[in-house]
Amino acid sequence: MKINHLFIVLLALLLITTTLSARTVIVPSATFFSIQEAIDSLATGDTILVDAPVLSGFGNRDINFNGKGIAVMAFNPSEPVTIDCQADLGNLHRAFIFESQEDSLAVLDGFRIINGYADSGGAIYIRRAAPTLRNITFEDNTGIRGGAIGGDLGRPRITNCTFRNNVASFGGAIEGLGKAVVRDCRFTGNQSLSRGSAVADVALAEFYDCVFDENFGKGATFDVAGGSGRLEQCLFARNQTGAISIVFGEQSLQIDRCTIYGNAFGIHSIGNTFTTPENTIIAYNRGDAVFCSTTDSITARLYYCNVYGNNADYTGCIADNLGQDGNISEPPLFCDTAAFNFTLDASSPCVGAGDGGVTMGAYDVGCTPTDVGEDDLSLPGTVQLAQNYPNPFNPTTTIEFSIPAQAHVSLGVYNTLGRRVAVLLDKTLAAGEYSVAWDGRDHGGESVASGMYFYRLHVDGRTHSRKMLLLK
Repeated sequence: MKINHLFIVLLALLLITTTLSARTVIVPSATFFSIQEAIDSLATGDTILVDAPVLSGFGNRDINFNGKGIAVMAFNPSEPVTIDCQADLGNLHRAFIFESQEDSLAVLDGFRIINGYADSGGAIYIRRAAPTLRNITFEDNTGIRGGAIGGDLGRPRITNCTFRNNVASFGGAIEGLGKAVVRDCRFTGNQSLSRGSAVADVALAEFYDCVFDENFGKGATFDVAGGSGRLEQCLFARNQTGAISIVFGEQSLQIDRCTIYGNAFGIHSIGNTFTTPENTIIAYNRGDAVFCSTTDSITARLYYCNVYGNNADYTGCIADNLGQDGNISEPPLFCDTAAFNFTLDASSPCVGAGDGGVTMGAYDVGCTPTDVGEDDLSLPGTVQLAQNYPNPFNPTTTIEFSIPAQAHVSLGVYNTLGRRVAVLLDKTLAAGEYSVAWDGRDHGGESVASGMYFYRLHVDGRTHSRKMLLLK
């Protein structure tokens, strides 16, 4: 018994000594010129504070944690540190490497990683390690597998990160993770050359409260083969690619309380396994809401979902789902999709209609219904799209239109190449006359060049278009 007590006392003293000896150093400094130099000199439990706006070159790219649980953080949390990998096809480099079973004590926090180029993981490579990644922007990185993050069954915890304009053949932003957990992240403008414009092949990974928008290329935005995982309260909106594709998995991807809007298609199941979405809105996608490619005849099941306004709603493998298991097909009544507000009107049929009384979709009520009396508006008999005025204009013009009945309406501006440069309106409107102004700026807030543009009004599957001329 005395030996046990002595052992406990010695262990406590060891832990206290280890805690007291933890070091915090600043990079760059007279002691440590680079992040890699500091990591090589420190031990698990130590902290590196990076105090520089931009780092690049030897020692500040291809940084290997070498199995150490060290926290590498921006000195000022409000001012992210940029790691510029300065890489290209003939000069391969990435920012960080985790390949020696690092655990959650290995932390990256407060960085912007740009211009990485590598075979797997253009910005970060993770192989059978579980680092913590927080508050990181991944931008303009390129990989064959995983434009931003790639590897082999990595298990990172990724929180509050942005993946923007990364490119890969497989997984424009992320590829090859294992049991990872991804929370509160945004994936926008990423590109796949083969499949997975944002994410590909993430066996067992879980994504919570994430946004996937404006990703493009080939395949689906979230493209998984084999394994299982979870998508919960995630938004897939306006991706050029389809939203979700599940390929030959023995276990199903779980989808719960997601919103899938305005993508090339909703959900595609390839093989004999199909996911079972719950409490999810699948609306206004350009292709089918759900379709199955399989050699066997299967019937997929949705639970408490609202499928509405897609190219095809309840057809194919979900043909018998409408009216069963809480499934409906009604306008979801988003607050203002043109402003990227996918919360719901208080009168939405999705409110409280999910399993156990939850609200369908990624977001709850965010606006209140607008009451319009019949005497307040002149109700036209057909859809009318008027010529903008003034025309030509500089820089602002007004577009008027009218609709005869409640409908989902989108109004966009396109250049002569057919590319959409601005979304002026995307929401459900009551019958009546409307006026919308355009200030000559694109969706990024930049002024567009002089020239011919088209504005297109989409109402209930039909398109009305007119020309306008911007002269500066």
